[in-house]
Amino acid sequence: MIRIKNGFILIETKNSSYVMKVNAKKALMNLYYGKKIRYVDELDDTVTDEVLSDHNYVMFKNTPEYPERKRGFYDEPCLSARFSDGINDLDLIFVSAKKTADDGLQITLKDRVYKLKVLLKYKVFYESDIIEKSVSVKNEGEKKIVLENFLSGAITLPHSENFVLFSQWGHWANEYRKEITPIPHAKTVIDNNKGVCSGPQHTPFYAVCDKNVTETSGRVWYGFIRYNGNFKIVVEQNSGSVVRVSAGVSDYDTKIILLRGESVELPAIINGFSAGGLEKMTVSIYDYEFDYLLPRSRANRAIPIIYNSWYPFEFDVNEEKCLKLLDKVKDLGAELFVIDDGWFDGRTDDKTSLGNWYSDKKRFPHGLEYISRKAHEKGLLFGLWVEPEMVNPGSVIYNEHPEWVLRYPTRTPLKFRHQYVLDMSRDDVTDYVINTVDRIVSENSLDYLKWDMNRYIAETNPEKCDFYFKFSNNVIKVWKFLNEKYPNLLIECCAHGGARTDFGFLPYCDRINRSDNADPIDVLKLHEGFTTYVLPKLAGGAGNVASEINGINGRKTPLDFRAKLGMTGSMSVGINLLDISDDTFNALKNYLVRFKSMRADLHNSYVYRLKSAFDDKNGNLAIWQYAERTGKAHYVFVFANGVTNRDRLNRIKLRGLDANAKYLCDGKVYHGETLTEYGLNIEPYGDYYAKIIEIKKI
Repeated sequence: MIRIKNGFILIETKNSSYVMKVNAKKALMNLYYGKKIRYVDELDDTVTDEVLSDHNYVMFKNTPEYPERKRGFYDEPCLSARFSDGINDLDLIFVSAKKTADDGLQITLKDRVYKLKVLLKYKVFYESDIIEKSVSVKNEGEKKIVLENFLSGAITLPHSENFVLFSQWGHWANEYRKEITPIPHAKTVIDNNKGVCSGPQHTPFYAVCDKNVTETSGRVWYGFIRYNGNFKIVVEQNSGSVVRVSAGVSDYDTKIILLRGESVELPAIINGFSAGGLEKMTVSIYDYEFDYLLPRSRANRAIPIIYNSWYPFEFDVNEEKCLKLLDKVKDLGAELFVIDDGWFDGRTDDKTSLGNWYSDKKRFPHGLEYISRKAHEKGLLFGLWVEPEMVNPGSVIYNEHPEWVLRYPTRTPLKFRHQYVLDMSRDDVTDYVINTVDRIVSENSLDYLKWDMNRYIAETNPEKCDFYFKFSNNVIKVWKFLNEKYPNLLIECCAHGGARTDFGFLPYCDRINRSDNADPIDVLKLHEGFTTYVLPKLAGGAGNVASEINGINGRKTPLDFRAKLGMTGSMSVGINLLDISDDTFNALKNYLVRFKSMRADLHNSYVYRLKSAFDDKNGNLAIWQYAERTGKAHYVFVFANGVTNRDRLNRIKLRGLDANAKYLCDGKVYHGETLTEYGLNIEPYGDYYAKIIEIKKI
């Protein structure tokens, strides 16, 4: 709900209020964001942007809705502009506020002197307690304007000195690590400057929480950026103990030039508030994804069980092997056959041929379309791996268009993983990528495309001061094309693991390879970190049921543990089915049958973290409750290894059940009240213990 009255602007969700006020100097100020309040007119309207001596701390209590770089404002600005006369001072005043046709809000600001206009756009997701904000900036004058900072928005928190910051950090094979730290009286910056991705060192996500926040209690203000490239999140507690969070596109090595009449649309940021701890935050984010963000044509489609050639065979794939595998995959009960890296001309390792996007005739004499046809005849879907933003030296595209490769003319090009980056800031390169993936999809009748990206940007195009911004937007342009032309094509977002786990790609993909690490013990933390803000149905890669010995750390784990953990996400198989015992094959087949019986519920579930893997120093104990959104079914997953006797005796209280309803659990009938207030006896025993408890509402 949106109300505009007496200078107050109120955005209301089911459980939160967001209040702005135009002050006497026509500046738009933020008065309040938090738990829903009724008497908005009683809020203190003395908030000011007046520049006074810091003796009375007024200057530290300045709370602009969209902070600009201006005289007397010393906190992090969202917008900084340099005008043609060299002045880099902004002074934005309120012009108008109006409701939009989609029940949103649009606020117009302009500079007092210069011809610069800012549109603040708000979209409200009432039931999810989420407000989506975006910004456009327009040059309405004759002379160019250079934007030097261009964040999409900020939130100001109620006065408190007891907040902590929840964020994530990581690296390859060790993504989504949870970190909770006090907020200092200084700036804390979470950012990414690698150009082609949003992580995995830091994810474009934050949550500011009450100091003693838990899964079920405490206030949480959280946010994301709907962007796929360099980002910046600034969490700042100034000397007046005002906490503000600003977020958007990073200004790292970037400026945006606006010529006469030009404008720029900045990516949306998503803000939410929870008064019910971290669990309610996760539930609200899931609702936003379920009901709005996922690709609409495929939002409710079950993710098929995937057999991927990489884990068992890597580059050693050929026509004969794939044809033998098709029968095995069909018999196993998997639904999608994917040939990973190694299918194209000359590709025998990661040092060569990237950019030769035609099937290797020596290994696939009848072409990949032949494999695709055979898969479809057996009732299987068919998919391929690609990495179209990169090339190896010596590839066809590298030799034909060396100017397309990012390099500095005075330097030797820097190789990572034996490959270079194509300059996707160029429209001709973007067109080439579009035409290439279009041909690959159409020629091979693909049902599935696994899009990978395995290195960062080290050189830029020095002719473009907005290079990073342009690069990211053009990558999304390709993904938009694929979604529009092939509405039934399932797309996996894979970037050397989880480097593109962000809300920029989420509207265009169906599955995210969250890590290259399939070790089950490591996956406990990986999965929990990932599902903090991403639906489990999108969780790929790390949940792969691979061989019993993990290739990254050498750990050996039993099939029961690997298979049950695989059910918590988008299930996939990466075992060599051509060299497997009948007993193992049949056991795996039964796990797939069980998963299919649960999949519709699991893919439509919230995740409650009953026992966090991060609470255990070694990450050896995790208990998660998957709660189907309508409440009809619940599944408790228990994973434990080397637990103490005390852990065995823990009674776990479930959440989200109807107190008066009856539930069938392990052949017994319980009232919801019993399961939530008294709990279930969970007794993990032995090494690599895994159990699934099904709870169905009667």
